[in-house]
Order: sequence, then structure tokens, then C-alpha cells
Amino acid sequence: MTVGCQACRARLNGGLFKANLKQQFICLVFFLGSMALPAASADVVSIPSKPGQVALFWDDWRVPHVFAVTDEDALFGVGYALAADNLEGILRAFLRVQGNSARAFGIQDGPLDTFNRQWRVEQKARQALHLLDAAERSRLEAYVAGIERFVEDNPDAAPSWMPRLEAHLPIAVTHSLALLISVMQPGQGASDCEASGLPGPFASGANEVGAALAASNQWVVRTGIEGQRGLAVWADSHTDFDDFYAPRSEIRIHGATLQTAGIVAAGTPYPIIASTPHVAWSLTVGGPDTSDCYLIDAPVQAGMVPRASKLRSTDSDTAETATDFPDYVTINDIVVPVLSATDSQAYAIVSAYAERSGALLQQLFAMNTAANIDEFSAAVTGSGFFPQNVMAGDVQGRMYFASTGRVPRRDDTLDWRAPVRMSDPAARWKGYHHHDDLVVHINPDVPYLWNTNTASDTVAPYGNINAREYPTYIFNDVPGRINERWLRFQQLLEQQVMVDEAALLAMGFDQKLFHTARWLAVLKVALKETPPPESAAEFASGILGFDGYTHHSSVVALHYRVWRAAINELLTASGLVSADFETAVVQGRPLPEGSASTMVGALEVARQRMVEKFDRLDVSAGDMIRIGSMEHHWPVGGFSAGGERTLRSMDCRDTLSTGNFCLVDFGQRHPMLTMFGESTQSWSAVPRGQSAGDNIDHNYDQARLLSERRLKPTYLNWKTLRPFIRDSLMLETGLSPQ
Repeated sequence: MTVGCQACRARLNGGLFKANLKQQFICLVFFLGSMALPAASADVVSIPSKPGQVALFWDDWRVPHVFAVTDEDALFGVGYALAADNLEGILRAFLRVQGNSARAFGIQDGPLDTFNRQWRVEQKARQALHLLDAAERSRLEAYVAGIERFVEDNPDAAPSWMPRLEAHLPIAVTHSLALLISVMQPGQGASDCEASGLPGPFASGANEVGAALAASNQWVVRTGIEGQRGLAVWADSHTDFDDFYAPRSEIRIHGATLQTAGIVAAGTPYPIIASTPHVAWSLTVGGPDTSDCYLIDAPVQAGMVPRASKLRSTDSDTAETATDFPDYVTINDIVVPVLSATDSQAYAIVSAYAERSGALLQQLFAMNTAANIDEFSAAVTGSGFFPQNVMAGDVQGRMYFASTGRVPRRDDTLDWRAPVRMSDPAARWKGYHHHDDLVVHINPDVPYLWNTNTASDTVAPYGNINAREYPTYIFNDVPGRINERWLRFQQLLEQQVMVDEAALLAMGFDQKLFHTARWLAVLKVALKETPPPESAAEFASGILGFDGYTHHSSVVALHYRVWRAAINELLTASGLVSADFETAVVQGRPLPEGSASTMVGALEVARQRMVEKFDRLDVSAGDMIRIGSMEHHWPVGGFSAGGERTLRSMDCRDTLSTGNFCLVDFGQRHPMLTMFGESTQSWSAVPRGQSAGDNIDHNYDQARLLSERRLKPTYLNWKTLRPFIRDSLMLETGLSPQ
């Protein structure tokens, strides 16, 4: 019982840190990372009772559930099940962290290959494997062994370019993820370099990433259901819908200590956003400053390592990695690559995660096994997690928020948002901050916490933190910064008499544009000043009656969206910045001269676009904006207009595409609702579905759920799962008990 795009693939044609890496980073920000399912049946109806076995069950949505007595056996099953779902994605993630993906897939994979080679990701992962405790090594070895077993059982599934499977590769994948986010996320080292207008690899990079990523939502709310007090956690990270880089695989794990359900990145064994019987958590883009841009006064000085030779693919004359290997320099006792150099100066980015290979994997295991908020907080304290806003709740009704990351201690008198000189003694890091130094809320006495990519001093309705009490590099944001999604959530919550399951789903799938009334008020004034042409009068009248709800059945919602897009086009043609214009409208500031004619002129442009496209105006938004694949798709609402987003932020980039419809390629990528009360319940949806390949029933099938604003149950335990088992498989792992 259920309860209520392809954009990154072909846009890779820039330089080292230009469009290629920037666009790959947008897809990869939450994760790096299709195969026939194994021959299975529903005959296995019991779970293992002894070590050395693992049972795999696939539910009615084809999500795998892994049951084993030991965590090692469970991880073996995880490797097998995820390989059955997405072997190519796993192998490609492994190939990428080795820096060899371009050899198999061409020059478009060069930027990430180069990034991983520059930062010596695989080399550090090999070293880190031997430094992990024996239990963690055993779990990683079991995970990789499970992938190997799937390949043995399904030899035709293995591509010709498959790399050798080794236990250090999952470490490399998570380390690459942490490094990439710590360097490229807005407010981090690449942004610092760009702040000075540096040419070359930093141009048009990290700062532009922010606009694409700033659409995620998270909240923890105290609930009232049938007289019982409880807690609900909404996790709603938004990313591009991409086959390999965006998250797409769900897993349910039942081992000795691992009892968790969540979303995994290709090539990694543990959920990165999850719900357990005890704790659930979510992520949004944000966090403290964890990397810095350094100006090196001379191209050769103490600590620099000689330049290496250029890397070329042996498989193709046209496929080669992007650039020469850079020199390396030691800054803050960390060896890092020099990313840009001239005859007189060079630049490098130093990340606090450069030498932290293995830390994120260990932290994810601790998060997935935490019994309460105290243990979860202790897990996050490990500082292996990349800079991010982490919000959680537990079965005891306690809340948690941290703007977390591994943060160097710095001289706060320097401007760390711009390059600092390597030769300046004040620019040297002075160790690392403890987690308690960061912006943290642990069980505040408030009814809810929420964050919509907003400043961390706005997460509570009252009793909030004071930004001035933190160094600027820890707060790393504009104090008090909010957005329209923050305002809409607050408005919705204040309207609730009882926060129950239905109310939470309604909030999570809300489709209203918060600032519509302001835009229509400005339009009314503009129409008095500049009457529209007769052909656009009726079109204008319809837009003036728009209530802001972007439901897929609404005709006027599509008209409004096309009108807002036309405004932006006319502004750009006039040399004006559409974002500045939008801010002026929302804040009630004076508009530029000629604004009335722009807004009214956009009405006729939008009307003509509709007629040219459809030969009529009575087209609903859902006829144009769809979710799913080219073969299987459904209407969807909750889309943006201009630069304004709904809470859902479901969007396709082309308002009127050249085809018959526009497929959503950005937005709610894997919403998850967890409710703690007398029992723990959880629901989720992944629009691309669980299976790989366009012709498999369970690829894209969950897109229908998001079209209908519903989620599916996660079946957190054997009792709830058993009636919905559709296939099963019992495996002998061959692992020795630990």
C-alpha cells in the first residue's frame, strides 16, 4: 500500500575545472554514481540463522532487502544486490577514481579522471585500507566479494572495460566525493579562487554550481497522532536526474548491527541518507569552509614536486585526460596539486579532506548503526563527512542539526573567501576545530527544525544561534539568509492544527510558488501603464487570476511559467540581470526604467510561444512537463517559474522544448519520510526506479508515484516485508565468522 533527466549526460565539453567538472560536480554532489537481476524466485521465505549465509529479497518495487546474521555477510549481500541493480554504475565509479574512465568512455570523462589523479585518490585509498580496523576491512572485502560473486554468476554482465575489483575502491569513491564537494561546493576553495577573477581552471566554476544545487529541503517536526507524541524526519535532497552520477539505488540492510534503509552512491556500501529503526537523517548543501585557495609566490619553491608527464589513453587517439599532471606543493603539511600556474605565480587549493581517505566510510557506518541522537552526533563528530547541513531525529523524539565538516583553525582576521598567500605566516592553518565549535543544535526546545539551503541561524523558529558568535569561515553564510521555500514551509506549518502523516506529505509535495502575488501586483501596475496588445489581453487576464499552485492539471500555471521565462529573455536581451530584477520585484524595490513594457511585452512573447508550439493555448502544465523516461512518463507539478522554486523544485531546463514535452531532469531525487512513534515507519521514492535499462518494468516506475505526490513503504522489518516479497535468493558467502 502506498502513501500519500538526462541533463548531465551530453554537456561535458569544457576544461579541467570549467564546464566539464562543474557540470559533473552538480550531478555528483551528493554521490558519484544498470544489469539484469539475478535468477531468483519467491521460494526463500525465511532469513538466515547462522553465519556464512545471506538472503536477498526483492519487494514489489524491486528494492533489495538483505538479511544476514553478521555484518560481513550482510555486506556481501549488499555488493551482490547492488551489482544486480547497477553493475555498470559501480564499475564506472571504480574506474573513475582510478583516473581511467576516459579510456573507456572518451574525453568527456577526462575532468573527473584528472581530478582523481591529481589528488592521488586511489593511491591514498590503498594506504587507508591498511589503516582501517579489522572489522571495517572485513566489511569492505565482503562488499567487493559480493560484487565479484554477481559477476561470476552473470559473466555476460561484465563489460570489457571492467577494472579489477579490490577492497580499497569503495574507500576511493567516498574520498573522491568528499574531496570534490570540499573543493567545488559554493563557499569552498574553488569559490575563493574565483572571487579574484582567476582565469583558467577556475573560470565559471564553483559559484555557478550554487544556483543549480540550492533546492534541497530538510525538516524535523514534532508530531501529534491520535494523542501520541512523535517525531517526523523529511529528507529531500535535490539533484540532476542522471544515470551515473546522481543517487539511484535503494537498499535495505539487516545485519548484526546494521539495520538501515536508504540511498547509496554507486561503488559504496552504506546509505548516505537513511532511515533506521532508531535514527533518520537528511542532507542539504551548505556547511563551513573546509578548503582554501593559496597564491604561491613562485612556480618553483621548497616543497614542490617535479612535473609528471602527460596522460593519454591507450585505447583511443581522441580520448585522453584533460591536462598535464600538475606540480605538487606542501601547504599546511598537506601535499596538494598546483591547479594553475604562470611564470610568476601559481595557485593551489588545500582541502581539509586531502589526507582523510577512509574517514567518510567509517563515519557512514557509525551513522547507520547509531541507536540515538547522542550516538549519531558522536558519529558526525568524526569529521569525515563533507561540508553539509545534516539534520536528524530519533525514536526518543530528539532533534539534531549540524552545519558540519572538517574545519581548519584559521586566523579570522584574513579574508578566507579570496586567495591567501602561501608565504604569509598568518595563512597557515592551526589545527582543526572540534565538532562542538561548529553550528550545532542538539535537541533544542522547539517544535521543529527546518532548512532549505538557508543560513544555519534560521533553522529554528526561536532560540536560534547567533552568527556573530562564530568565525566567519565556520558560519560561512550571510546571517539570516532565507529563501521562498523557507517562507513557504513556515507558512504551511503555521496552518497545521495537527501535524500528522497527511500533513507532512502535503508539505513535502507542496507545489505553490510563494511570491506569485508580488509578481501579479507588479503586472497589474504595468498593465495600467502599458496596456497589452489586443491579442494578449485574454492571456494576461488569465495570468492575473493565477493562484500560484503549479499543479500539473493547471493551464494558467504553464502560461505563468512561460511568461516568466519570456521576461528573463527580454531582460537579458536588454543587458539586465534577471536575478536582480527578480529580487527587486520580491522585495518591493524600484524597478529599472522600461520594466512595465518588458513585463507586458513578455505576455505577447509567451502567448506566441504557446501558439507556435501547440497551435492552441488550452494546454495544461502536465501536457508539457513530464517525469519518467521517453517511453514511460507522467505529468508532474511543483515546477519553477523564472528563478523562483517551489518546495518540490521539479523542473526541466527548457520551458518549451523542441519535442512534444519536456522531461523533468532536476528536483526531488529521493524524498524520504520517517515517522517515529509507537513504531517506526518510513516511505520513499526514487523517480528513476530501481532497475537498469529502459525496457525493465521497475525502471522509472516510481516516477508515477512522484507524479501523484505519493511515496512507497520501505518495509523496515521482516514482518512488514514478507507479504510483498516478489523474488528471493539465498547465497553462501564463504566468509569466515569474525
